[in-house]
Amino acid sequence: MKFEPDLIQYLLECHQNGANVSKLCEAYEIGESTFYDWQKKFHGMKADQISRMIDLESENRKLKGDLKKSTKLLTGAKAIIKKKH
Repeated sequence: MKFEPDLIQYLLECHQNGANVSKLCEAYEIGESTFYDWQKKFHGMKADQISRMIDLESENRKLKGDLKKSTKLLTGAKAIIKKKH
């Protein structure tokens, strides 16, 4: 399930203002580990910053996948060239 940056910011602020993590997580049906991951990554950020961070993480995963594919292609091409010479 994907959560909106506004909700993530709201939940982190609620906790910062004294709300119990277990009760927040139960009310919004999220795991406590998810909450603590958010807290570690997004503490002190506004919703637009959280959104940007999520977008950057997604783009980074895509780029890493592209790099992995390119590296495999390059390795294969080098092997073919080496066999020809």
